[in-house]
Amino acid sequence: MTSEAPNVVAIAQRMVLAVDEFIAALQTLGVTITGNEMWLLESLPRELAEYVSVQVRGEHQGGTLLTVRVPTAELPRWRERLPDHIAAQYQCSRGEAVTFLAWRNHPELIPDIQCNHPGCRNTRTCSPWPFLPSDVATIIKRATSELWYCHVHAHKGLQQDGAVSDHVADILTRMQEAPGSNSTQLGITKLVGKFLELENLAIRRVTGRGVGAMYHWTIADLGAQILSKRAALQE
Repeated sequence: MTSEAPNVVAIAQRMVLAVDEFIAALQTLGVTITGNEMWLLESLPRELAEYVSVQVRGEHQGGTLLTVRVPTAELPRWRERLPDHIAAQYQCSRGEAVTFLAWRNHPELIPDIQCNHPGCRNTRTCSPWPFLPSDVATIIKRATSELWYCHVHAHKGLQQDGAVSDHVADILTRMQEAPGSNSTQLGITKLVGKFLELENLAIRRVTGRGVGAMYHWTIADLGAQILSKRAALQE
């Protein structure tokens, strides 16, 4: 038996299972895996040849029935080395790999972005789902530094602070760089579009009619002023 643990993360992803779900399945001495994916017959034995025995047991409901037997004595070592393998595969730190595993086990630990209005408890998710270990640093950075106002306080943020959410500023920047772009190109949702118009941050022009109608946007003077203010603060 070699000293290197198998790439559990890659196997888990191909099986469309979370890492810990896969390990939990391996903790039983006899695990039955059913499915129509014939690649399981080819890839699984190669990946786990040094650690498990895989036995083909015929057909089951149109799919190949596999029995995976795992030496349970190996499981503690797999768990211990798993963060190192994740870090190497996704080019992240070991700490980020550990955080990734904790978040996969307990999604409620994933931080959210808080509304910037004092006293507001509204939050916005900042993590893609499913997310990768390489996303951990970005998620933490967004949760701690991204400026966001919920739809209830977006107007107050503009009037009192002269500020807009980061994602709105990104849209205004794209609008400034490519005037006349449509909503799809700019990533403007119906709610954001309404906000841009009501607050005089952008000017909307409609082309076509009915289902073929398309909205084209140009940044307004106030929108340009907001971007100039943000640029000055970042210098």
